Amino acid sequence: MKRFVDLLFRGALNEDNANVLKELGYVALASPYGGQEINGIKVVKLTLLRHGKAVEAHDDVLKVFVISRGEEIKITSTLKAADVIEIRGKALSHIGAKALKKLASARKPVGIPMIEVIDSLMLGGSVDGLLKLLAEYMRGSIDVLIGSGASKAVEAIHPYIYVAVLVDLGLSEAHASYAVFDSPMRILRGVVRV
Repeated sequence: MKRFVDLLFRGALNEDNANVLKELGYVALASPYGGQEINGIKVVKLTLLRHGKAVEAHDDVLKVFVISRGEEIKITSTLKAADVIEIRGKALSHIGAKALKKLASARKPVGIPMIEVIDSLMLGGSVDGLLKLLAEYMRGSIDVLIGSGASKAVEAIHPYIYVAVLVDLGLSEAHASYAVFDSPMRILRGVVRV
């Protein structure tokens, strides 16, 4: 089984939850409640950034810039300080060509929380913005990483399900696997030692 790093986890972790995630192949995750290791899972501190929020420089902290609407994409010092740009909410359903161009010029990996994607698909919602992002990823203009977006361990799904959903949405298996397994590991290694 491949090792999975979840850079978009939002919850706290205890020993019971860590055991569940370990069975799913998790070796590390980033969480606002990070900074320790629980049952062999490294939990890295995650800081969420938004426009206008001051950025403090800390070692071993993953900085994620959150965008929930496509028109929020502005290249600012806050966005430049981020390790990852997370696209969620309305931006997953509606993102324009101008916003995609800004994402490509930011040269930051784009994080996609799969809990929102799967919820939208199950409820018959639009994922047009996501499809445009994935097309840009296939063209090589942006780097994509997949995370759970879960706020609790019970919301986490096996990472191979994420690969299957991405393949269903039109990615090749190689691109989907890279976005789920390799890209998050590479980003995390740039921030901390795993």
